[in-house]
Amino acid sequence: MIKLFALLLLFSYNIEKQRVKIYIQEHKQVYQITDMDISIEHLKEGYAESHLSEKEIQKLKDAGFQVEILPEETYPKADYHDYAGMVAKIDSIVNDYPSIATKFSIGTTQQGRNIWVLKISDNVDTDEDEPEVRFIGIIHGDEPVGCELLLYLADTLTKQYGSDPYLTSLVNNREIFLIPMYNADGRENSSRYLADGEDPNRDFPVPDGSPHGSVSGISQETQELMDWLDTMNIVLSVTYHGGARIVNYQWDYTDEIPPYYELIRRISIGYAIRNDSMFLDPDPSYADSGTIRGYEWYQVLGSLQDWAYHQTGCIDLTIELNSTKWPSSSELPEIWRQNRDAMLWFIEQSGHGVWGHVTDANTGNPVPCTYYVLPETTKVFKNDSIVGDFHRPLLTGDYTFVFMADGYNTRTISGVHVRYDSTTYLDVQMYPLVAVNISGTVTDSAGLPIDSARVEIIGVAATYTDQNGGYNIGANAGELYFVVSKTGYATLYDTIVVQRDTTIDFVLRTLNQYDFPTTDTVDIPDNDPNGIYDSLFVDGHLNIEDIEVYVNITHTYISDLIVRLISPSGTGVYLHNETGGSNENIIGWYDSELPVDGPGTLADFQGEDAYGWWRLFVSDNASWDTGTLNGWTLRIYTPDNYTGFSKPDMIGGIDLDRAVSPNVALLLVPEKGHYNVKVVDVAGRSMRILNNALLSTGEHTVNLDNIRVPGVYYLVVEGCGRMFKKRFVVVR
Repeated sequence: MIKLFALLLLFSYNIEKQRVKIYIQEHKQVYQITDMDISIEHLKEGYAESHLSEKEIQKLKDAGFQVEILPEETYPKADYHDYAGMVAKIDSIVNDYPSIATKFSIGTTQQGRNIWVLKISDNVDTDEDEPEVRFIGIIHGDEPVGCELLLYLADTLTKQYGSDPYLTSLVNNREIFLIPMYNADGRENSSRYLADGEDPNRDFPVPDGSPHGSVSGISQETQELMDWLDTMNIVLSVTYHGGARIVNYQWDYTDEIPPYYELIRRISIGYAIRNDSMFLDPDPSYADSGTIRGYEWYQVLGSLQDWAYHQTGCIDLTIELNSTKWPSSSELPEIWRQNRDAMLWFIEQSGHGVWGHVTDANTGNPVPCTYYVLPETTKVFKNDSIVGDFHRPLLTGDYTFVFMADGYNTRTISGVHVRYDSTTYLDVQMYPLVAVNISGTVTDSAGLPIDSARVEIIGVAATYTDQNGGYNIGANAGELYFVVSKTGYATLYDTIVVQRDTTIDFVLRTLNQYDFPTTDTVDIPDNDPNGIYDSLFVDGHLNIEDIEVYVNITHTYISDLIVRLISPSGTGVYLHNETGGSNENIIGWYDSELPVDGPGTLADFQGEDAYGWWRLFVSDNASWDTGTLNGWTLRIYTPDNYTGFSKPDMIGGIDLDRAVSPNVALLLVPEKGHYNVKVVDVAGRSMRILNNALLSTGEHTVNLDNIRVPGVYYLVVEGCGRMFKKRFVVVR
């Protein structure tokens, strides 16, 4: 009764729906068509094809589309495998090569045909810690070329196993799953559709929950495939189609860019570039190197590739093999030649990137987990729940992996270098959740206790040391990430495995402290977002490990103010950002006495070279209240020794008092050599006066008459390993 009902459904569907050509004048019309709940089956230059009811045809005509009724297609079926022939073929492969080939069914079609999977791998009856790759030959029953390619592939892998080293390596190191005829009912009926009339590539749940398909609910075959794929950990997969010649990738349902877009595109091009016809003569012709992002071609709601990537993390590609859906069988050997290298490369690529295992640190047993990869955080993957292995293709770069499992501490592994075209092995031990207590002392390099040092376990807790340098902190057992810090000391980072209550002592290295003050007094313009800049020069190459900033601003309403510090490298941090309400004055040290508002923190300067001009920007952004910058100080903590650029046994500098006229400066050059001379304003803008000038030892004059704008300036002389500067004021 079920089979008869399904046949009746198919019969009535084929009578109701007619094959049509919809003419389009510009590409954007394909989105108008899908907005009318009409599914495009094929898109060609100047028209789209579909099967539509009379009501749908009239809807298109009412919208201004020209619609042409087409006769149903006839196909050259000779020398193609029908369902029985396909089953006989894979049975012969399994019988001839039982050690590397096996078959199993993931369910049955609505008309009772098994959906057979042919697995090829060494140890074929065992779930090994190897990358899984999947191919589907026929999803639309009138697009049969994919089935023939998979049978060619199965023959190649099995017959040359043991004699061809490359093919042998693929079989030994991958688990290859081939589904030659997923839509067997459609193939036997020469129909695109499942027996219930549903398009099988419109029947999968859409990632955003949009409606999909034309038949209510999920069809039997769709549910069976989803159930099986949910138990697998497939890395890469392909579903073959016909009627175009292109690699189609995510997303079909939306114009949004998918997570790992550049990786997916590169894998897609990797397939296409190994298929000369696809890469050099794609269909459609506007393809990107033989590939296209699905939605840019036309929108599809309910595609397998979208569901598979969203639900399982598998990068699933839709590959159109030939511009003719059902070409003559005489063309099959050439189509196989075009795709052979691409298919084998695709199998190999499933094991490139990261290959690892997740196990219990105490027992060594596999741990089912999920994980994500930084800097991309929008996609969560899972490992194999039975064997514990995971495989993730990635572009070349450095990544951080974060692993999560019920009953275990989250594990973060940073600095994993990955190459796109090779394999990085990463084995991960997970630590069960067991409460532990950690205590110890923090001292300096002389063994003296450091009080008020911050001891933090990242993502867990933080505490401060007492007057004796002691601390006590709780956590769960596992790999813990400690950060120990205090101003004036080098911050210590350490990763420690803790499995029981334990004592951990830390030693912080004392840093050198150098202050660079300026006592410039500058009025802050009222209600002027352009504000003022004041500058100071750090004349030594000092690696910044910590930094504090003293600011002295008198102002009657500090929430009017923005105060921003800018380093010579261009890093900017907002010390004060229109906070504080009606309070007066900003006087104190950031960030020991005053909190940094942000954006940015003083830690942003860590690792930079302090040498050069530092600028403090201050602006008043409201009317009435006014104020003054009365000076500021930069305090650098560094492991380096500060010597500046002057040599103790030489004397040099700038003398403004003995100049022959008010607009002339006297340079005292201690050593013959090449010097640069420039004038810098308080905003850090400079004007070169002398460039690489050869100056002899003695006195030289510099004309400052071209400095015409009133303000505070610095005359800076650099050369022969020395730097001199002098502040002066121009009044006109």
